[in-house]
Amino acid sequence: MKLLPVANRINFKGLFTDKSRENHGQWKMEYQPYSWEMKNSREYGMSNQVDFDIFAKELPDNEKIFRRQVFKNIFNTQSIYMDCHDILGTKFYYTNVNSGSARDRIDEMKAMNLEDSLRVRDKKLAKFIELKEAKQQELKAMVEKEFKNFKVEEKKFEEATSDFHEDLSSRIRSKSSNKEIMDSSYRNMSGNVLFIKGGFDDYLRLENSKEAVKKLRESGQAMIRELETAREEGKLIDISRRDIYDPNKLLWQIMHDVKLAAGKLVALPHRTISVNELLKMIGSNVKEADIPAKCVRIVDELIHTRL
Repeated sequence: MKLLPVANRINFKGLFTDKSRENHGQWKMEYQPYSWEMKNSREYGMSNQVDFDIFAKELPDNEKIFRRQVFKNIFNTQSIYMDCHDILGTKFYYTNVNSGSARDRIDEMKAMNLEDSLRVRDKKLAKFIELKEAKQQELKAMVEKEFKNFKVEEKKFEEATSDFHEDLSSRIRSKSSNKEIMDSSYRNMSGNVLFIKGGFDDYLRLENSKEAVKKLRESGQAMIRELETAREEGKLIDISRRDIYDPNKLLWQIMHDVKLAAGKLVALPHRTISVNELLKMIGSNVKEADIPAKCVRIVDELIHTRL
């Protein structure tokens, strides 16, 4: 049986696509969900937006980065704008606080298949790693600056301590003045140490989460290569889109001929599994006529449990 073709290669940079130019300049924002993305516990589609967290070990399916901007014109009048964009910079919401006008309509489109979903997520994870590394450099610079401040305060403390213990004739300042300097420097150094520790802890958090994201990206890239090879060789059974009627139909049809199906790869919404693996899970004591239905039941269970 001839396998159905997969969707055309993606020609947009993320889940959100700004179609305003094609809409005569009028606001038009489209959203194409990941294959695995869910609106709720039962329905596939656009998920709720989740605030972006630079320290997270993975990205939510639909991340939101909030921004508030204030502009002044030549008459010193303020205009306040608020907007939200994804990690790739696509703005999908904005409002003019002064006028109350907003652009927030999002048209939900059909979901991507697994391969295209992984390709989009790969772009986003690459940007995520880039942002983490930029934040690390920022933290490093802040810690280095704070350490210099610590050394300055340390020198002040040592000089005041030394002068404090000098004889009255040799002392530059009074003991009370030296005591004030020592107390002030001690407080400042304590603050420096806490800041340095916080910056160092955040740097380590970023490093650990960055490594987790890199591993996630590598596993996704390996799956992309697996899907690409199977697609090019005509061995891909793509049932990854679940927002269509009877999503398992292609698998059910192909499994009526076990010899033809053997060696093929099945794309689920969240992972891949080979037909040979499915057959092992079914077992050998099964009538050939029952294999298609049993394969579909196993696939549904894998999808439901996200195994």
